[in-house]
Amino acid sequence: MDNDVGYLVLSRYPGESINVTVPPSSEPQRIVFTVTEVDRNKVRVATTARKDVHILRAEKETCV
Repeated sequence: MDNDVGYLVLSRYPGESINVTVPPSSEPQRIVFTVTEVDRNKVRVATTARKDVHILRAEKETCV
């Protein structure tokens, strides 16, 4: 994996969100969401993006 790319795995319950903030850039932004696990009413989602892209759980967004 490239040194400028981070990997994060989050679990979400129904109705919970993931918010992505992409900094201004002249190059295209690529953010990949991958479902890694499904267990009853919870989905585990992995994200891959450049390290300068902030990906937060919606309930933590005010902490930025």
